[in-house]
Amino acid sequence: MHHRVLSSNPETNTQTSGMMFNPGPPAVIPSVRTEKAFLLGLSHRTLQDTAQVTKRTVPVSIPLSFITLSLLLSMQAVAQVNTEKLRSSDSGRGLAVSVSAATGLVRGNSEYFSFTASGRSDLMLDESYHFLVASYDMRESGEGKISNKGFAHLRTMWNVRKNLILEGFTQLQYDQFILLKQRTLAGSGVRLGIPLAGDSSGGDALQIFVGVGAMYEHELYGADERDVVFHRLRSTNYLSLIYSLDTRVTLSTVAYAQPLFDEPANHRFVLEASVMVRLTTFLALHVDVAWNYNSHPVGNIRRYDLELSNGVSLTIR
Repeated sequence: MHHRVLSSNPETNTQTSGMMFNPGPPAVIPSVRTEKAFLLGLSHRTLQDTAQVTKRTVPVSIPLSFITLSLLLSMQAVAQVNTEKLRSSDSGRGLAVSVSAATGLVRGNSEYFSFTASGRSDLMLDESYHFLVASYDMRESGEGKISNKGFAHLRTMWNVRKNLILEGFTQLQYDQFILLKQRTLAGSGVRLGIPLAGDSSGGDALQIFVGVGAMYEHELYGADERDVVFHRLRSTNYLSLIYSLDTRVTLSTVAYAQPLFDEPANHRFVLEASVMVRLTTFLALHVDVAWNYNSHPVGNIRRYDLELSNGVSLTIR
């Protein structure tokens, strides 16, 4: 592990500005969304927001400029990004691009303004799957900003054989409220799918996915009027379980462990769980809980974050 302290100049410091999806069971490479979808503003975090989402599916031969454009489109992220949520689970070949934006405004007894934006691009080929997602989230009350964060994540996956996938990824992230000015990482690993029990329709009622990999990360923190820089090599590992009670109810959970290779006591741990109940073909309820732990935070930041959210999703096919 290497780190160094830099002098801080508020006039010259810059912040790099930079999603969410249903965790799919990619025992075979996950595929591309081909429908229009948007989230109704019924959760406690988006009650005042109005969202517009547009999505289209285009041929694979679309120029790369469309993929580059999605890098500039920015959805909400927690301090530690759960990349399992970024995987698409719909079938289909080709390139799909989606963008969304939401704003919220409250005036009177309470003062509140929010703006979130996100975009993603999915490219599904016969033996590989690639996606790029980006998000930005800013929330401000009468006392000042209460959220200012964003990230972009690019991942490529290749089928080696059934249930075995090679992955490569890179990510750019910032979060003002954990003092993170910039986090850049790149890594690779393997993903193994372990289907266990089948349901009455012949599908996999329970699926388990195990990922093992390594990544190099560069982090820039602004703490106590000075900048702290880290250059580190981390192990990144996860265990993901998806269980379908029936065609309507799905339970999922994922746990990440990311210790430093040269200092295992310096680690990050993420645990997320969700329940989705599909009411109709188009309407579903969901409850999500996420716990993030960092053994060595910078400055006076707490070691953990706990987030609980619930809402309703509407899918238009």
